[in-house]
Amino acid sequence: MRLGKLLIAFLLIASSQAFGAYSFYRSITVDYTKTGSSDLSNFPVLVSISHATLKTVANGGHVQNTTTQSSPGVTMPADLIFATTSAGSTKLPWEVESYDAVNGILVAWVQLPTVSHSTNTTFHMLYGDATITTAQNTGSYSPANVWDSSFAGVWHLPGPTNPVDSTGLRSSANHGSSAVTGKVAGGAGFASGNYVDLGYTGSLSVFTYSAWIYVTGASYETIVGGQYAGGMPQWRLDAGRTLSLLDQNVVLIGTSSVTISNSIWTYVAVTYNAAGNYAFYVNGVLTGSGIQPVSFGGLGADTWLGWCGNDGGEYYIGDIDELRISNSATARSADWILTEYNNQNAPGNIGADNFIKFGGETVPGTAGTVRHRVTGGE
Repeated sequence: MRLGKLLIAFLLIASSQAFGAYSFYRSITVDYTKTGSSDLSNFPVLVSISHATLKTVANGGHVQNTTTQSSPGVTMPADLIFATTSAGSTKLPWEVESYDAVNGILVAWVQLPTVSHSTNTTFHMLYGDATITTAQNTGSYSPANVWDSSFAGVWHLPGPTNPVDSTGLRSSANHGSSAVTGKVAGGAGFASGNYVDLGYTGSLSVFTYSAWIYVTGASYETIVGGQYAGGMPQWRLDAGRTLSLLDQNVVLIGTSSVTISNSIWTYVAVTYNAAGNYAFYVNGVLTGSGIQPVSFGGLGADTWLGWCGNDGGEYYIGDIDELRISNSATARSADWILTEYNNQNAPGNIGADNFIKFGGETVPGTAGTVRHRVTGGE
């Protein structure tokens, strides 16, 4: 009997040494009451944490090592993964937007295969393994795989350098925008004549635009759209701070009924489907809809973000953060847009439940040993 126990102990130690062992894990639970009335597939969840346990060991926390993420190339915890179970055997794709090792601040996006509207959805974060020194979100778990093929581009807009499209599809170039404090980590500030060239996205006949905007003054400024009268539909903030959608020839398709407030971060979105139905949303709520079929051309113009000219009495729009362009076969649903707003507006933190709730930090031996990490792309 004693020999058998010794053998089991030896095998456990050998397993830990061969596969690595995470010292800690936490459950992360999505509150289904904040996800609308239908299940969502391949949904990128914002996980935003500020907590001492997420500091590196050198700063009094439990993260052992840092490394550089492949793209976007930011500092990230090397020995931290997101997985479907506390054992960590099935990882989820994740992207680190920012990480502060000194203060334990992590902003990450994790793709969940399904977010249920009728029951809470739970996944896990595992961390604390001194043997891991390289990024674990590679291959099918890479940042680009957080954003499925329905996305035509995702920009976190963290600063004055050329913004990186997290899908890896676009090459962007900054023209004068400045780094500001965004709704989610950093954002981009725009004054008259500033814009970001997001790169060519092709013609969109079905699309969803969404972003956070912080308005400090506006009159006919494009939030996102084609260069001048290019092939892209234009989404802009008009005089009186209402949203509008225009076709490739700058002809009005429709407008929102809600005035955007000054000096507060506001989530805005617009959808357009194959039948010509359009819908505007402000902070997850429908604020205008109609039908106006348009045949969008494919003139090959670049897509611009935050453009406002310096003539005709135009003013600067202010700041923009977290731009998404989707071109799926169907426009994003109202449930998707509401869930995105609820998640990004109040994601929740350790000890402060909201869209997500964090479980307590669990140490192996108190609730099961966390081991057998998956390395490599698959």
